[in-house]
Amino acid sequence: MKTIFYIFFISLFVSCQNSQKKQNSEENYTDKENIITDMLVQKASEHKKTEINWDKSDTLVKISEPFLINEIKCFWEFELIVYEGTTGGSGINRLKNYNTNKVLLLNEDYFDLDLFNSIDTNNFDFNGEFKDANFDGLKDFIVYSKTGSGSGGSAFNVYLFDKAKNIFERSDELSGGEFEINETDKTVSTYWKMGVGWNSSQVHHFDKNGKIKFTEITTREIVDGDSTSLLQTTYKKVANGKTIKTEIDTTKFEGY
Repeated sequence: MKTIFYIFFISLFVSCQNSQKKQNSEENYTDKENIITDMLVQKASEHKKTEINWDKSDTLVKISEPFLINEIKCFWEFELIVYEGTTGGSGINRLKNYNTNKVLLLNEDYFDLDLFNSIDTNNFDFNGEFKDANFDGLKDFIVYSKTGSGSGGSAFNVYLFDKAKNIFERSDELSGGEFEINETDKTVSTYWKMGVGWNSSQVHHFDKNGKIKFTEITTREIVDGDSTSLLQTTYKKVANGKTIKTEIDTTKFEGY
């Protein structure tokens, strides 16, 4: 592990390229580790007098008081690895069954040391909250992702509760930027942008059993016309993984 940190510390001064997005399980872990390492190095570069001592690290742990969620008595275990000379590090939040110690949810991210220090065992707040995100009457978990967030907006990881397994599992469909729940319409929306030239929104519509009936995806992109900029809006309606409707509209771009 120490060798990996050395390699990325040196690479900061050779290239401005960052690790890109996740694929699956083992690749996910490596990508998250790379992103967190880059953030550690970036934090250190902002304070040039601070040197990171990769030979010395502290593993900090906080345990919450037990509480009930979806009729399960559980508790949070927050583990943070911080290297000397950094102001944050790689963190793992585990939600555990109080009676069996089984892990019900696992969330990994970069966390500031100040946030860790501010957490009270009776009020365990690390930028996450329990809400019903798919309208099935059970509490799910929505948490802000520091490594996923950036100029495109704030990113959130959504962990849905699986009643059959009694665990929380990350939802690739619902996790994304600028997460919003509309309880009246039973929809969940996400929004992401890349500069002023491109943005995309998704609206997931749910049935009474907490399953997605269909998703509306609207993408807006500024394209060059003959003499002016044009706004191309693409609308797609997707159900069961298949696109059942597509509409494309192009108009003169006059601002959002």
